[in-house]
Amino acid sequence: MSTVRLEEVALVNPRMVRGIDDDYEVAFLGMADVSEEGLTTEGTVRAYSEVRKGYTAFQDRDLLVAKITPCFENGKIAQAEIRREVGFGSTEFHVVRPKPEAVDPRYLLHFLRSPRVRVAGERQMTGSAGQKRVPAEFVRRLEVPLLPLSEQRRIAAILDEADALRAKVRAASSLLDEHAEADFETRFWDATGHHRFPEHPVNELCDLAVDCVNKTATTVDGPTDFKMLRTTNVRNRAVDVSKVRFVEEDVFAVWTRRVRPRAGDVIFTREAPAGEAAVLRTDENVFLGQRLMLYRTDESRLLPDFLVAALMSPLMQRRFAENASGSTVKHLGVPYCRTMLIPTPPVVEQRAFVSDLARTRDVARAKLLQLRQLDSLFSALQHRAFRGEL
Repeated sequence: MSTVRLEEVALVNPRMVRGIDDDYEVAFLGMADVSEEGLTTEGTVRAYSEVRKGYTAFQDRDLLVAKITPCFENGKIAQAEIRREVGFGSTEFHVVRPKPEAVDPRYLLHFLRSPRVRVAGERQMTGSAGQKRVPAEFVRRLEVPLLPLSEQRRIAAILDEADALRAKVRAASSLLDEHAEADFETRFWDATGHHRFPEHPVNELCDLAVDCVNKTATTVDGPTDFKMLRTTNVRNRAVDVSKVRFVEEDVFAVWTRRVRPRAGDVIFTREAPAGEAAVLRTDENVFLGQRLMLYRTDESRLLPDFLVAALMSPLMQRRFAENASGSTVKHLGVPYCRTMLIPTPPVVEQRAFVSDLARTRDVARAKLLQLRQLDSLFSALQHRAFRGEL
């Protein structure tokens, strides 16, 4: 299959149209408005005068590629669907505008979101740890498999349909999560929206409250017995160890000098996004990648599954939003993550809640397994599509 450089079939970071009146209404998208599933919100409406300086300009239906870590690796690559013809957004976006006579926008979007492009982009990032970015030159020089437009549209339609099926399963899983959140609120909140029970700093309720090593471990290509957990592995109240990076044993020893995770530990994301939590269910050789915290609870005072339910509750999520900092990628500081207040009902009540929650979780785990299978199928479809085998 022949390929062309992306810059031959699309404009990368095109110049903004001039002559816009100051009171002209435009859409604004922040990084939080672009999802890891390849979607955007409609954005908020602002006057052009408010955003004409210091932001990235784009048009409706342009492709937005988050260039900063960890947003790029997490898949914040989407087609803008906004309420105005012109939009502005974070300076941490690259803008890709497909040439309609050369490439189908949805085909190009699926190509940019493919695992091989994201892995290659991560390797080409420049800058210091925590502030690494995908350079525009990498995007321009990407080799795009070129097919006739009719074939591109056929492939895009297949991938869109498969992606829509994944979205339905995610939505069903979200409904189960909402049920768990509603049950938590009913049992442990009062009418004013506060917890019914005393709150204590989380580090007083845990034997360990440990941050990750603030440095990226050196990974290797092949599978080894030593796995790095990243924020992307903590989703939907579960830790997924099926899609991880691997390291050698000597690296694993260094990165577990603070703590070696074990089954029953709670893993918490400080960033990208801040506020995801799940109980680790395996004793495999895993370690904390960047932006993760580990809590090993004192189970005479706090059960791991109850801690996850508390952390994922709407009240705690609001607190995270209030305490997070960062203009582009919101993050929670380590001191806050060690001392945040957790509601602490008697363990007997925690255990009763966790027991009831388990029944919902059985259904949720089935949905999660279905989603992982669909993710694997989708990755296989992407791989075949851009090799001309679909």
